[in-house]
Amino acid sequence: MVVDLRRGHIVGIALNLLLWPAFIAALLFGGVLGDHTGLTRVISIVLILGCLVPLVALALRWRELLVPTGFVFDRRGLHYWRGSEQGLLEWSEIAAVGLGYEAPPERISGLPARKLEHRIADKIVKDRRRITLDIFPKSAEAWDRAPALQGFRQSLDAPWPDVSGERWLILLPSRPGLHLRIRRGAERFAPDVWRGWFRRPWGGLAPLAHRAATGPDRS
Repeated sequence: MVVDLRRGHIVGIALNLLLWPAFIAALLFGGVLGDHTGLTRVISIVLILGCLVPLVALALRWRELLVPTGFVFDRRGLHYWRGSEQGLLEWSEIAAVGLGYEAPPERISGLPARKLEHRIADKIVKDRRRITLDIFPKSAEAWDRAPALQGFRQSLDAPWPDVSGERWLILLPSRPGLHLRIRRGAERFAPDVWRGWFRRPWGGLAPLAHRAATGPDRS
């Protein structure tokens, strides 16, 4: 069972380049250019600036997103590749595999563009956002056996009492059906380590975004 993250990122980049410029053009021609009141222009400009935020984020990360990355589930274990590096994590080395997610509170604060982004996400994964593939190793020796995944090594609260909070955490692109392939692959080849979905606190990945901006933790 092959899970190609790069292909999913390409789909996400294409959607971002289609949707946000369309929203900006609609606001520009519908609220800024032409015969509009000053208040309408101000509101439209604020919304346009909000729509620029995901485009700026994409401009800063597009090289990283296009690095070939993926996994293959089979009877031996979890094969992985990242750029030109590749390797294998045998199932005997893995304590648990799960899909983490965040669910938003009933009322979402923030810019109107962020609310619009959440509504779009609702259509794709319902109430599950920032979906991650979380791989928990059984022992510390496994970290050194997967240097290509070092940038994904993170420490958060443990979702289950029998695993450590330290894990490889891979943020998945919003590609429909991607998490289903992961679930089917894990259930087929490693039902003993597959834990399914677990929920993180809303905003739980914010510290990781800061680390990504300052560089991965290689300690």
